[in-house]
Amino acid sequence: MSDIGEERKEGVSLKDINFVFLLLAVLISGVLFWSMTRTSRLYNENQETTLKILSLKENANDLQVASDYLTEQMRCFAVTGEIQYLENYFREANETKRREKALDALEKEYPDSEAIRNLKIAMTESVDLMNREYYAARLTFKAYNIPVDSAPAEIRDIEIESEDEKLKGDSLKVRASELLFDATYRQKKESISTYMKNCLNQLSGEMNKEQAEKAAQMKKQVLGEHVLTILLIAIMIGIVLLTFVLIIHPLQKCVELIREEKSIPPKGAYEIQFLAKTYNLMYNMNLANIDKLTFEATHDQLTGLYNKRGYEFLAQSIDIKTTTLLRIDVDNCKKITEELGRDSFEKILKKTAEVLSKNVRAHDYVFRLEGDEFAILMLHVDSDREELIRNKVRIINEKLKAADDVLPGYTASVGSVFGSDGVTAEEMFRRAEEALNIAKKKGNGSIFFYREI
Repeated sequence: MSDIGEERKEGVSLKDINFVFLLLAVLISGVLFWSMTRTSRLYNENQETTLKILSLKENANDLQVASDYLTEQMRCFAVTGEIQYLENYFREANETKRREKALDALEKEYPDSEAIRNLKIAMTESVDLMNREYYAARLTFKAYNIPVDSAPAEIRDIEIESEDEKLKGDSLKVRASELLFDATYRQKKESISTYMKNCLNQLSGEMNKEQAEKAAQMKKQVLGEHVLTILLIAIMIGIVLLTFVLIIHPLQKCVELIREEKSIPPKGAYEIQFLAKTYNLMYNMNLANIDKLTFEATHDQLTGLYNKRGYEFLAQSIDIKTTTLLRIDVDNCKKITEELGRDSFEKILKKTAEVLSKNVRAHDYVFRLEGDEFAILMLHVDSDREELIRNKVRIINEKLKAADDVLPGYTASVGSVFGSDGVTAEEMFRRAEEALNIAKKKGNGSIFFYREI
């Protein structure tokens, strides 16, 4: 047994292989989990960047819309003199404050950027433009004879220049409108619009750059997850292949060799090699034990077949559940012996033994039990082989029926039982005897299977 213990140096241990694969799977799964968490975080950041871009565009649009709205309301007031437009103007400038809110939101996200500096310049020029709009509103109040006391403080406190004081009626209206429509006003508006566009372009560029970086990181992250997933799949395939190569295939080969009662080559994983070595040692010891039995102790001296003692020994050494037992009795043996004399009995036994031995497989066992009763242990034959057994019994009886110069033709009845889980050799022997008794009643070389009872 010491040789078996040294086999570990020559084989790969299933325990070691499983540990390595388990360790790899755990490590890769951990990295994959971390990678998926990071991918989720990058995705959320990318979403936030996208929302920031949308918010940026919305705030920049609010700046432009609010500026245009103020211009539109003041122009309408200057042209029509309707106080509602002026109220709309100051509601936007003092209450809604879309420009200021948009600027605060953008400055909070990008406090020190060039884009915000451009936006602040635009706001400064917008405030300067508002002073021009206030003055135009003050002239409108005078042109339409609207009480200045009802004007907002920003307008009420403005003093009209001396040249404009001289203007009356329509001339004053035209002057108020010119302040809001002339080239100077348009240039101011265009300048403000340019600064705002520059701001928007710069912020969009920064945001798009940030979004592109996040997208590149996301792409790299997803690629890494694909690689890790492929590695996990490869490990699974490797486990299946190694299981087949080191366990399943060697075990299948072992089963085949055990059925053929051959020794097993030590191949496959260490554990399989160990089992093979152990089986081979026990197999060789079993052969040695069989060889130690003397011929007289295990064989019938007249026929050369195994005897009852040999049957009992072999029945304990084989796989009963995959074995079929045939018990055979010569029909009318006593009558033939009485007619031909005592010597004919021995001749019947010898002829029967020869016919049985020549019509079984090399690894089946033939026995002479007592008197004219014989038995056959057919190894690795189950209930699916019933027809094969019937044909074999028919062939045996055909040869026994062939008369010669010494003996007349005769037949043998057979009782058969198939091995199964939980059935002992003794129980099989008893069941075969019950089947044989039924077959003998039928006579003429009949065969009866115990399962038919």
